[in-house]
Amino acid sequence: MGAVAVASFATGLCLAQVASAPPPSSFETVVTAPPAPDGASSVGAAGANDVAGAAGDLGRALENAPGVARMAPASGGLVLWGSTPEESRVLLDGVEIPALFHFGGWRTVVPSAALRDASVLPGAFAASFGRASGGIVDVHSADADAQAHHAQVQADLLDASAGASGPLGSQGNYLGAARFGYLNYLQSAVTSAESRALVPMPAYRDGLVKTTFDLDQGRRLTLEVFAASDRSQLALAPDSPTDALIYTNTRSFWRALAHFRQTDEAGTTDVLVFAGTDRAQLDEQLGLVPVALHSETVVMGTRIMHGLALSGQWLEIGLDGLVGVWSIAEHGSLTLPPREGDETIFGAPPGGATGSDNWHPVLGEIAPYALADLHWGRFALRPGVRVADALVSSDRTLPPTGLTPPVGFSRTIWTVEPRLAMGLAATPWLALDAAAGVHHQLPDATDLSPVFGSPSLGESRAEDAVLSAAMQRSGLALATAAFVRELTDLPARNPNPQPALAQELVSGGQGRSYGAQLAIRRDAAPTGLGGQLSYTLSRSLRRAPGESDWRLFDYDQTHVLAAVLGYRARRWFAGARLRYATGMPRTPVVGAYYDSSAGEYRPILGAQNSIRLPAFVELDLRAERSWQLRSLRLTMSLDVLDATDHENAEEIIYSGDYSHHAYVTGLPLLAALGLRLEI
Repeated sequence: MGAVAVASFATGLCLAQVASAPPPSSFETVVTAPPAPDGASSVGAAGANDVAGAAGDLGRALENAPGVARMAPASGGLVLWGSTPEESRVLLDGVEIPALFHFGGWRTVVPSAALRDASVLPGAFAASFGRASGGIVDVHSADADAQAHHAQVQADLLDASAGASGPLGSQGNYLGAARFGYLNYLQSAVTSAESRALVPMPAYRDGLVKTTFDLDQGRRLTLEVFAASDRSQLALAPDSPTDALIYTNTRSFWRALAHFRQTDEAGTTDVLVFAGTDRAQLDEQLGLVPVALHSETVVMGTRIMHGLALSGQWLEIGLDGLVGVWSIAEHGSLTLPPREGDETIFGAPPGGATGSDNWHPVLGEIAPYALADLHWGRFALRPGVRVADALVSSDRTLPPTGLTPPVGFSRTIWTVEPRLAMGLAATPWLALDAAAGVHHQLPDATDLSPVFGSPSLGESRAEDAVLSAAMQRSGLALATAAFVRELTDLPARNPNPQPALAQELVSGGQGRSYGAQLAIRRDAAPTGLGGQLSYTLSRSLRRAPGESDWRLFDYDQTHVLAAVLGYRARRWFAGARLRYATGMPRTPVVGAYYDSSAGEYRPILGAQNSIRLPAFVELDLRAERSWQLRSLRLTMSLDVLDATDHENAEEIIYSGDYSHHAYVTGLPLLAALGLRLEI
């Protein structure tokens, strides 16, 4: 297997997790609670614990929501309405963070014990959100019990964690949780020798500390710090220099925030300020081609909002600001790391063109917004507008040349983003909604390099529309929606084989997504049977600048189905989850030729993304039993992932001369035990 094949797959696979969380106060098996009429979905901490295969992790439970396609092993984020994870934004308590999942995509970057709920807004969201051409993932930390102290510890195959919360003085409370991942130390015990040669097991840490003080006259102050880090490493002894692989990938971030809220007869006022840093480092030696990408970012931002309830109507004005200062260094292949739309073949060596650059971009946006929620009888109107003033600057417009000093650039971009939603309560049990909006996203800082990207990249634009209906009768809830998304000005590889100076990437890419989604939920009492069926039918297309034909989006999945069932009886719980997804598109190899200068075969490619991987099918099971031991509560859980031992294809791997191929499959059946102790 070629070095690139190993490196590509190495970041993507990781053992599935077994997690634990506090026992639910009410039974919530279903992801959407309740199904939102505008395509949004949410899950609480109790509900995530009752989803087989998610095992208490809120982010993993959101995978079952309608409108969410299955993640690629290496993506580490949610695919929402035909947008890449990088085109969506993740917020934790109103603060933007760089990722939802740790490496491998099996854990959310915040300890489960510290989270309250998470929501996914795939598109057409309100004017209070921005900077995303895709969707929004909105995560909230838990609220501590201000009356009594609580603590818990838990351990499973992947990691161990501990958390505590309780009152702090007479008017405050605290919440703290930390998690330590140790799967990398257990790799030899839980994986085969073949897997160890392909998949670097991740090491990760995360934690959150939060204090809240109730001041006088309806005022509250929250101080919070959270952080996460990841590390993945692999080194293979090569049979020849062209097969060499040394791979190290690290990422870390932290945020500190202060949130002040005042509620009185004049309305509700929120003031949030935050700051933090992000660090990422990728170092690879792929055969004879080096790859190195190092970045460090200082981030600062604020959110200010004032809302007023007036005669049953809600009016809100706010200000959303964010600025990031980057320091980035990159050298190696011009085509690595790969991006959406690249015609890459698993195992094929990268192109021979290399470069080196060091640049310091600054990206920021200040966006005042206004929105309203107006009601007249059964009809609701929710207009909104967001006006953004964005700054894009860097210290390089051209590749470095000898001792010539760099020349920088700076430009501002004004955008107006109208949003509109309408609702009709047709009957006491049926609601109809429609929503549409315009969204913009700044270019990625790593794309502004004059060597590896282009300093001239502008903002990408998305236009979303959704029609939806929701009804609830006799304990059964149903939500359905039809959506469409148009993307323009996307960054893409320059189609010219010899691009102009500082034009390795160009704007002008286009995207189109459309489809329908359905969620059926059966509510249940604290004991009894509950479940949800979610299904998404969609088509996602992309087109490079200058092309007339559309191709399938790299993550396109025509059919995505998730069926979740759970039964709780006193201290017992049993649940199952069945997932099905159409295989992701791939570009076929239709032939090969021998490159005598490189001493290896090169593939001849067919039409881009014209074949698919086999469909993904997985059945997960979960059983749980709790014991009350005076003031202690002990919970034991058993998770069986891929209970049918189905060999799901994750990639196509070719022989050295591309005459034969096989599938690289995901992890086989895995049964794991988890324990949790609560005080």
